Amino acid sequence: MRQRTHHVAVIAALLGVATWQAAIAAEPVTRDLALTQDGSLQGQVFTSAGQPHTDAQVLLVAQNGAPRAATTDANGKFQFAGVQPGVYHLASAGHGGMVRVWQARQAPPNAHDAALIATGPIQRGQGGAWNNPLWMTGLVALAIALPLTLANKSGS
Repeated sequence: MRQRTHHVAVIAALLGVATWQAAIAAEPVTRDLALTQDGSLQGQVFTSAGQPHTDAQVLLVAQNGAPRAATTDANGKFQFAGVQPGVYHLASAGHGGMVRVWQARQAPPNAHDAALIATGPIQRGQGGAWNNPLWMTGLVALAIALPLTLANKSGS
């Protein structure tokens, strides 16, 4: 009976880490953007290979308004004129997210001057799982539970 308890603990630890990672990955992020001095929202769309995405449709949708569309130029750049401060959904080719738009002089220090949208899967070579604290917590839990399980198995 004791052996089963340790197996269940190991499996629960691993499943718990996977669940936490899925919850973090699914959590929406809102980016702060500053409008230009003339009230325009500008940005650029890139492919997953880092190349400008030419002729891509970009949608800007206010929480209570009709969607607005723009098309990127040869450099992947787009612009929406006459944008009011507020919260919007900004997307191209199904990629994007929520943005909080500020007037140029009222934007917080972390606000960006332009939106960047990457389309397609993004490969980031930034250390992967080793930089994720939840993944490391799962590895530590496994490192503790596995020897206990093996010790109890050999002692039975």
